[in-house]
Amino acid sequence: MKSQIATTRQAIEIALRQYLPSANGRDNQISKAIEYIVSAPGKRLRPVLMLEIARCLGFASEQIMPSACAIEYIHTSSLLLDDLPCMDDAKVRRGQPTVHLAFNEYTAILASIALLMEAFALIARNAKQLNVPQAGIADLVSDTAQTIGLKGMIVGQYLDLSLEDSHLEQQQVDYIHDHKTTVLFEASVNIACTLCGVERQIRDALVEYGRTIGRAFQIADDILDASDEVQPRSKDKHKDAGKTTYVNLLGIEGSKKRLHVLVETAVEAVQVVPSNENLQVLARYIEEQVS
Repeated sequence: MKSQIATTRQAIEIALRQYLPSANGRDNQISKAIEYIVSAPGKRLRPVLMLEIARCLGFASEQIMPSACAIEYIHTSSLLLDDLPCMDDAKVRRGQPTVHLAFNEYTAILASIALLMEAFALIARNAKQLNVPQAGIADLVSDTAQTIGLKGMIVGQYLDLSLEDSHLEQQQVDYIHDHKTTVLFEASVNIACTLCGVERQIRDALVEYGRTIGRAFQIADDILDASDEVQPRSKDKHKDAGKTTYVNLLGIEGSKKRLHVLVETAVEAVQVVPSNENLQVLARYIEEQVS
C-alpha cells in the first residue's frame, strides 16, 4: 500500500508539470518561476488524499487528477507568499532557494497569483468533464474561494504573523492552524467528494478524516521544525521559533502523544468508507515522519 501511494505521488509529479500554466507569446520569468517551484519535490499529501478518496469511491485517479493538481497549486501559491521577506522571510523551500531569492519578490507574488487562478480554472473544467451540475460547479468554486479567503487560509496566515511572539493558549493555536493548514485538507476532501458523488454518511466521515489528518500534519510539522536531529530538510530550520506552536505548548513528547491520538481518530473515522486501507496508511505515514 505504501508502494501504491509512492506510485500515486509519481503520477502527481508528472501531472503537475503537464497542467502548468504558461504565458502566451514570449517566454517570461513568471512561467519559469512557476515551473521552478512546482517541479521541486514536495510531499503532495493533499493531492494524494484526493486521489485515494477517488479510488475508495470507485473512480480512476486520472478522473480527478486536474483538481488534485489544482489543490497542490493552491498550496504552492500560499508557500510563495509565506516565504516573502514581509512574512516568514524564508531562504529555503523544497530544498532550494525560495522563489523571491531565485528570481525576485514581484515575480514570486505574480507567480502565486497565476497558480491560484489556474487552480480555479482546473477545478471548474474538471467538474464540467465529470458532468457535475452547474450548481455543483458554482459551489465548488465558491467553497474553494472561502477556503483561501478570510474564512480560511488568509486569516490563518494573518494571525500566525500578527500574533508572533505572543503567548497563546492551545485553543488559539488550534484556531490559527485550523485556518492556515487544516482547511486545505478539508477542501481536498470536499472537492473529491463533489466530483465523485458520495452519500452523506461517507462524505461526513471523509471530511472528519481530512480535518483530523490536517491537524496531525501541522503537529508533525511543528515537531520536525523544533527537532535538532540531523535529517534532510526541505525548508528553513527553526523557522517557527518566535511563534506559539504545539511543541511550545505541549513539548515534543506531548505533541507526539497528541499526534498519535489524532491519527487514531482519523483511522477510526474512515472505517465506514469502502476500501479505506490506503487512507489508513496515509494517516499513519504522517505520524511516522516524527517517530
